Amino acid sequence: MWKQKVKTMLKSSRAQITSKDAHTKETITRTISTIDRAIQKGILHRNTGARMKSRLLKLLRAPAKKEA
Repeated sequence: MWKQKVKTMLKSSRAQITSKDAHTKETITRTISTIDRAIQKGILHRNTGARMKSRLLKLLRAPAKKEA
């Protein structure tokens, strides 16, 4: 259940980042919290969780690409 929940939240967070939704930061906070809980429960390895969080934040902080 936790692994699927993490995957679903990651997918929705990525979609909100690309669409520049107003609630993006709230969703990312909940996603990171869910990843942390999955790590605590032993569902995800700590390095896997760290990599997921890092990639998500990297996507959030990336400069917007200009449309040509």
